[in-house]
Amino acid sequence: MECTYWPDGWPTWLGGTGQEWLPCCQAHDLAPMTLQSAADLGACVAKVSPWMGLIMMIGVAVFGPIYLATRRLKKRN
Repeated sequence: MECTYWPDGWPTWLGGTGQEWLPCCQAHDLAPMTLQSAADLGACVAKVSPWMGLIMMIGVAVFGPIYLATRRLKKRN
């Protein structure tokens, strides 16, 4: 799985570094796509921002399977 279509942190114009939860995404990329890995990603990101952790956990759990299915279809063509 990839945290591809989501920023790795808060933009610099909002006072962030742009990489606040990059280590969380990297660890998530190495894990199999399960509800547990979505929860782990959310918990990791929540250390920086509880709301963003919740948003990312739900996003990965809901849209992750759609993203992977789309990627598989593109590889076939």
